[in-house]
Amino acid sequence: MTTGPRPTLAKVAALAGVSRSTASNVLSGSGRVSAETAARVREVAARIGYRADAGARALRAGGSPVVGLVMDLELIRMNSDIPALWWPRVLFSCVDRLSEQGCVVAVLPTGVDRPSSLMKLDAVVGVERSDGTPGLPAGLPFGLPVFYGGPGAPPGCARVTPDFSGLVHDVMTHLYGRGARRVALIAPTVQISAPDLIKRAFLEWHVTRGEAPGPVLVGHDAAGQVDAAVAAGCDAIFSTTNQSPVLLRALTGRGLRVPADMRLVTLSEGVIEHWMEPSVTVVSLQGDQNGRVLADAILTAVASGVTGEVVVRHRLIEGGSTR
Repeated sequence: MTTGPRPTLAKVAALAGVSRSTASNVLSGSGRVSAETAARVREVAARIGYRADAGARALRAGGSPVVGLVMDLELIRMNSDIPALWWPRVLFSCVDRLSEQGCVVAVLPTGVDRPSSLMKLDAVVGVERSDGTPGLPAGLPFGLPVFYGGPGAPPGCARVTPDFSGLVHDVMTHLYGRGARRVALIAPTVQISAPDLIKRAFLEWHVTRGEAPGPVLVGHDAAGQVDAAVAAGCDAIFSTTNQSPVLLRALTGRGLRVPADMRLVTLSEGVIEHWMEPSVTVVSLQGDQNGRVLADAILTAVASGVTGEVVVRHRLIEGGSTR
């Protein structure tokens, strides 16, 4: 199959009835243009499929491509509510890879709107804020490659998302394969979307099997959650909180043997679980590897203007808590 020539800025300008410089100002978010003219230019650009060639623009300017990283610092602080070190690993690994390839990375706080007024960006990466609200600034130039981690990505953004259904399926298949018959899910009380998406996948997994799900235990009272899991007849726990040491102490403190009486899997990067006794089975979102995957997707978008969804791959690492 053949395709026609790539739409050019000159064609956008001609169809919108404006000069090439005006069209460029509208689509780059710079200069002063009336709202009516700007809307007409954007409508034409969207209709004919115009995308700016970010790589060529950077070369013409005599510099390196600039990638804006929009960050909520709460997501990179040590926080027991969030799987340990996942977003920091993704972002730091992504930055390392981009730097190796000659890109400049500009870190922008989530409160900055119209960042193109501060610098010329060739791509943007943003994640949802710690309160669950979108983390992308307003006023991004039309056609700018944008990658967004979180639900409700604005139109035109490429989503960066874990496969939560596949993740839950792998955990439940592993636990059932190790003799579990009823699993309790422990979830944190946070506003980010991941725990709710995991809970939904957990419930859907049971629906597809025609089984009643185990309890969903929300909060941070590990001792109380262990008691509730035992009272519900559970012989396995899947925890999406970073509480492996506390859960192990609560289990052994009640005379429960791990894994003979209670199997345990936790969502974590596995920084400390390997050294516990017994070692804890983890499902890791592989921050380091997925950061490089994200960076390569950004580099492709900067070179071609084409973006696509980035699916975060996970890995289940078996430890003594289910073996």
